Amino acid sequence: MSAPLPRTSLRLFPVPVLSLAHLAFLAAVAAYLSVFLPAGRGVVMILCWAAVVAEALPVAWRRFFVCELVLMLAGLSSWTWALPAGSDALHALIGMGLATWMLVPARPGFLRWLMSLAIAELLWLGLHGNADSARRAAQLLIPLALGALAVDAWLMGVLGARRAARNRWWFAGVIPWAVGPALAVAALGLLIGVALVPKVAEPTRRPALPTATKTNPNANARSGLNDIIDIGANHGVERDGRVMARMSWEDRPTLGATVYLRGLALAELECVGAEVRWRAAVPNATEVRRPLRADAGLAWLHRLQGGGDTVLLPDGAAGVELDGLASDREGNLFLAGLSTLSKVYRVNVAERDGVGELASSDSSRYRALPDDLAGLPWSVVERPLWRQLKPEAAADAISEALQERCRYAIDSLPTPANGSGGALRTFLFGADADRRGHCQYFATAAATLLRRAGHAARCVIGYASTEFDDTSVTFRGLHAHAWLEVVDSDGRWRRCDPTPAAPLQQTMARLLEQADTPTPTVPSAINTDANTAENAADFQHAQPLNARWWLLIAPGAALTLAVLWWLRRGWRPQDRARAALDAQAESLLRVAVGLGITVTPGSTLTQIAEAVSRATGVDLAQPLSAHLRARFGGGAAAPEWPLAELRAAGNRRR
Repeated sequence: MSAPLPRTSLRLFPVPVLSLAHLAFLAAVAAYLSVFLPAGRGVVMILCWAAVVAEALPVAWRRFFVCELVLMLAGLSSWTWALPAGSDALHALIGMGLATWMLVPARPGFLRWLMSLAIAELLWLGLHGNADSARRAAQLLIPLALGALAVDAWLMGVLGARRAARNRWWFAGVIPWAVGPALAVAALGLLIGVALVPKVAEPTRRPALPTATKTNPNANARSGLNDIIDIGANHGVERDGRVMARMSWEDRPTLGATVYLRGLALAELECVGAEVRWRAAVPNATEVRRPLRADAGLAWLHRLQGGGDTVLLPDGAAGVELDGLASDREGNLFLAGLSTLSKVYRVNVAERDGVGELASSDSSRYRALPDDLAGLPWSVVERPLWRQLKPEAAADAISEALQERCRYAIDSLPTPANGSGGALRTFLFGADADRRGHCQYFATAAATLLRRAGHAARCVIGYASTEFDDTSVTFRGLHAHAWLEVVDSDGRWRRCDPTPAAPLQQTMARLLEQADTPTPTVPSAINTDANTAENAADFQHAQPLNARWWLLIAPGAALTLAVLWWLRRGWRPQDRARAALDAQAESLLRVAVGLGITVTPGSTLTQIAEAVSRATGVDLAQPLSAHLRARFGGGAAAPEWPLAELRAAGNRRR
């Protein structure tokens, strides 16, 4: 009587090695997706745990496609979760689903296809991301793909090693089947990766920014910033309570009552009919750098998706940790493709509140005014003393005069007067009931008066928030704000906010109470330990796992281990006995291969045992008979093969 070899006997490595290799790379894919696509962490976790459970199921269940059924149910449940969560969650679901389909259940030769997923991800980033994010992703994806290829080649090389003579499987299997191809593909992969990573985009025109939420309350933008301020459009301010950015300090700086997040400085003032308009300059095509300063305070800034390519910075920031930046004449920073990302980056915090970089030596354009404004009755509000004061003192005096003359309002603003510059005419010189406006009116009027007094000034838009604590500050859409900067007596840009502080804060508090827009989940504070710092610098969506995720992961891990233990304990006794017999047959097969005996898929256990007995002189009739009775006759457990004696006899004969 002869016994066919079990299917696992055709491999020189046990099944757990293949399973663990596949699960390890699946965990690496899950980690990549969780960090780069935080919106899809939930679906990634579901599929990852489902894959672990499916891989740990008894091998006998695979004939009934139980593994595939488990993964299909997990994918369907994840789809219903990911569909309303946005494109990032669907991206994570598709990527994790394809990786799971390739790697579970573990089959030889499938691990290499993980490289195709890495190439597809790099292509997608090259088309939809930016140079910074694609470059950092490539630093992870290329090693992951090459590692998968090398491990798969090693596993297949071990399979091929059974044809090698005696115990030279390491040289005959690994080197030709794994090391050589891995080195060749590594060189090719590096070339492909460099080609796929896009170069820094050179903006030849003004970056596309969303419609201004200050001038269009119906705009569906995720940021209240625009490269144009247009007062006189007779619109109120945005009532969007959604979080646009959050900043977390490493070393809390000295703060005033309001924290300013700077977006764009605008210097070009013009009149378009009754409206008065500020415009941003066109970005330069060359790349610029604003390196972090070690002697300045540091903070992590989490900027949510949307709002154009403008890089937000704390007012007066000395540097930012981002690559691929472009700038314009005002020193505003842009990053191509930033509007499509949710980005975390490190910034300097101003050393002194309100003091920015050195002003340009070409300050004539910061004093230029449209000719259309010359005919307004400026003598009603102007004071000769303003020309004699230092610029920063003149800015404070003008702000005080405006706050006494005009009132802060956001709704039902008066219709601008007819004629050029009518919006400014109504705000400054209209009837008492008409001298109303929001921050853009105050900033524009103050900058105009400063320029008329001979001082260099420009308008700035960004966010001004009072919603902060000892660890972080939150910026919402309704915190969008406009102020001005004046070149002070030291030649630096100094912030001045002419908008009345008390009415502004009261209005923001009221808008926050009335806002019905749901606030997205944003970490209340960005962990800045060494690991998180590295992630935040390297990953385009780096958001460290907070306590809520750990509360989900820990019970999930415990539940998974309990299920696996139950499944293992739940095997039938005959299944465990058959597994033991297969392991014994596998051990005899290894001895036969080491002795140089030819083994084919049609070889039976009896043929192999007889060949081993002839090659070593050891009688295997009794253990073979016991093994066959245990396998086919339901007899007692078979004794172990005399492996040590067989190996010793084989060595003596060699």
